[in-house]
Amino acid sequence: MDKLRFDSIQPNENQVQELYDLLSMRQHGISHQKIPTFEEHKSFVNEHPYRCWYLIYDDQRAIGSFYLTSDNSLGINLIVDETEQRVKSILAFVKGQYKPLPAITSLRAERFSVNVPASNEQLKNALETLNAKILQITYTLD
Repeated sequence: MDKLRFDSIQPNENQVQELYDLLSMRQHGISHQKIPTFEEHKSFVNEHPYRCWYLIYDDQRAIGSFYLTSDNSLGINLIVDETEQRVKSILAFVKGQYKPLPAITSLRAERFSVNVPASNEQLKNALETLNAKILQITYTLD
């Protein structure tokens, strides 16, 4: 497998388009029930609501993105198989570049956590193989 490259979201026009293309191909989601318009997406990306946000490349092709929030949670979105090696590379990059923000009781845990859509069995399996532990299960109410 080729080595992954991580490009920080600045954002610029090319990144906005690549993120939108990736979003359009996404098979699993937590926050999206429908794809936003390109203008809505562009506004969201330009607001850059995350602590950090990266595009993930395998050779020259964008294969996904990940973000880290101020509550130490990590969102990983790949359009290719979420193999253990890819997930391990992403986690190693995050741990090498960032430290968890200090814990705040009832607001922020002291460690990184990964948000995983319930339907994403590949990502669940990769994380479990890497000895990640299930912390909680979250439900949404109508």
